[in-house]
Amino acid sequence: MGRFKEAFEKAYRSEIGLMGQPSFEQAPVTSMANRSNILAQLKALRMPPERQARIDAYLEKFPAKQELAYTIKDAEGLRAKTGAILGTIAADIASDGMRNIWWFINAPQALTQVATQQAIASGGGKTRSPLIESRATRMAATLPAVIGISLGVGQFGREPGFKASVPSEEDPTQTADPVMETLNRYFLGRSGGLLPYEEFVQERPDVSREEYNAYKNYLFTNKNFIKATDEGVLGPEVTFMGKSIPLITAALPAAAGVVGAGYGARRAAAKNRDLLAQRGMSPTDRKNVDKESLQSILKYGGGATAGAALATQVLESIRRQMGSGDNE
Repeated sequence: MGRFKEAFEKAYRSEIGLMGQPSFEQAPVTSMANRSNILAQLKALRMPPERQARIDAYLEKFPAKQELAYTIKDAEGLRAKTGAILGTIAADIASDGMRNIWWFINAPQALTQVATQQAIASGGGKTRSPLIESRATRMAATLPAVIGISLGVGQFGREPGFKASVPSEEDPTQTADPVMETLNRYFLGRSGGLLPYEEFVQERPDVSREEYNAYKNYLFTNKNFIKATDEGVLGPEVTFMGKSIPLITAALPAAAGVVGAGYGARRAAAKNRDLLAQRGMSPTDRKNVDKESLQSILKYGGGATAGAALATQVLESIRRQMGSGDNE
């Protein structure tokens, strides 16, 4: 059990995913993957030579960190490799590595945030200094796209024809608990279910009983974690892990916001190319670059989101008006 225990403990303490990385925060997809012990160890099995060279240089500078560079490849023999694998899994569970990734994938708003951060990182290009150093500023730069999808999935209010997230027994369109309603919608991304058709049609006269029944059947009979329909009551939609994402009023504004943010980042990076090429910059320059980059990203990301949201709301309104005549 000696070799098993030793390998288990070394793998549990390993920080191989965080070693040899740039001094500033990476693109979010890469950063999130590196914080998962399981994914970091899998990537280490086929580590590129340039990454290995960076790790070797880091360990030469900080020899006390040698044990934290442990990988499953370092384990010799079946017992040691088994211990290393189980230690990696235990560390990932303890640090919520894969769970955090799953949560991001499972939440449309969080996924939009990651996509926007990725677009900003790509738009900024490869520089010696980050386009935006402040993490809070980077998060603020994602707001237009996140707001775009949040509006479309009902995070800020009840959609006509649907119950409140925490419905009242007397009137399911009203909430029984405003605090829990807010928590459900804003923090958990939960919305209310369909009203019975007799009540639903009062708010959505454009939807016939046949369309309502077909949509209800789509929601409850197919249990796949991802599915789609072009005949949803909110228009074409994708349902992922039980969350409905209308393509017209949610996905398109969010996508526009992501593209706009990436374009704004490219503009900001081009304007500050000389400063970003430096290893470091003065506090005043750093503050100005962060400010200018945020302004550029919000300008183009916000403009793209607002334009797409307005256009898609008009399209959805026309679609509902065209349907209302068929149900009279």
